[in-house]
Amino acid sequence: MYKRQVLSCFDYRDGWEGPQVIENCDIVQPQLIDQKIETLDCNEKYIKRITETYIATDESGNVSEPCYQEILIERVNLDEIVPPRSDLEFECTDILELDENGYPDPIETGIPTLEGKPIYPVEDFLCNITVEYEDTELPAIGCTRKIMRMWRVTEWWCSETKIRPIPQMITIVDTQGPDVQAPRDMDITTGRRNCEVLVMIPPIEAEDACNNPVMVDVQYPGGFLKNQNGGMVTLGVGANKIIYTVYDQCYNSSQDSMIIYVRDETPPVAICEGHTVVALTDQSIAEVFAESIDDGSYDECMLDTLAVRRMDTPCLLYTSDAADELT
Repeated sequence: MYKRQVLSCFDYRDGWEGPQVIENCDIVQPQLIDQKIETLDCNEKYIKRITETYIATDESGNVSEPCYQEILIERVNLDEIVPPRSDLEFECTDILELDENGYPDPIETGIPTLEGKPIYPVEDFLCNITVEYEDTELPAIGCTRKIMRMWRVTEWWCSETKIRPIPQMITIVDTQGPDVQAPRDMDITTGRRNCEVLVMIPPIEAEDACNNPVMVDVQYPGGFLKNQNGGMVTLGVGANKIIYTVYDQCYNSSQDSMIIYVRDETPPVAICEGHTVVALTDQSIAEVFAESIDDGSYDECMLDTLAVRRMDTPCLLYTSDAADELT
């Protein structure tokens, strides 16, 4: 049996499995026993003639007559090659497979195709072509990298060299801020004579995947630390929100915050007059206010209430909010 077939180079390379075998009872795979490849120089349509000889053997051991298959391999039409996407953009944080020169691998950026089949890499010279690429990194503009990838498909035919250049631009940008982790919240107390406290704001942990080093600004109630990763500041009583803003070299920013709780845990100091003289009315009643007895009581965060009571009447409490009477 003799059969002639025309295949494209890449169809033969990627999908040719030999002739079909028809057998009444069994599923039989053909066995290639001989192959001859003839180069067709200067043929306008075909570049190779491949003659293959097959036999088939069923499960009973019966061997078929040889089958001869002639395959004409079509010449590659460079104009029909489909370029990969010409303008690509990646984030510098994208996890990409890189080639031996440290640039994004063609598996990430795309490969020229012919009839829907990738033509790179070329592992042999069956198709009379070579496919290669060369990368040139252009000068950076700000934080943007540009890589000019030039594909070159070369065909050798009839002592001539034909080249199909295919340009591809790869852009790598940095539009994301650094990774930041603010310190844990803190609790501190005031001193005995001041309702504020001098605090060392701790530094933030920050790292940028693309453009180190980073810059840090710190905002706190009543102030701002420019280009400082922490520092000494004065904070008042209460919940003080500390906001860290971290910039990379491209001025992309990220924020995180912590709370510093300043607590007043020092009790007030009560100071009273040692002796106080009060005049009685004609009804034998005297009015005594808390301020009349106070001799400089204080608290670093201001007194909330100033009160006075008779020592022998512990259940009665008199404050400075009203003119209470002591009888």
